[in-house]
Amino acid sequence: MKKILILLLTLVTVLGCSKNDDAETNAIVGQWKLMRTVINGVAGPTTFDYSAENILYRFNENETLVVSGEENAIHSNGEHEYFFGEDYYPGDTTGPKALLVKIDEKKWVYNLTDGEMHLEDRFVADLFFVKN
Repeated sequence: MKKILILLLTLVTVLGCSKNDDAETNAIVGQWKLMRTVINGVAGPTTFDYSAENILYRFNENETLVVSGEENAIHSNGEHEYFFGEDYYPGDTTGPKALLVKIDEKKWVYNLTDGEMHLEDRFVADLFFVKN
């Protein structure tokens, strides 16, 4: 009886962990529409509404990002490299790690809330996307 219980607990633990890891790894993969950016300038934040534009960010499983559509102030159209995973906050290598997206050499703090992806740079800009 103990062997069966131990086997069941092990099986539940292994299956539970693998599903969460896959969901986190694949959370960014797919096509996202840029809705707005907030640029943090000296005079305060300025919001640019791109919801009427068709600016698309396609995050591929092979860690390439393809930006297409109207021009925007942050990323040029074309192919970029990206990394999605835990790393240190931009400018801080001693604090806790956070879930980040690194596009080319720029790090963005990642957050997904109510279907909206928020890529945050505490110093320059914030990007807001919806899955397309």
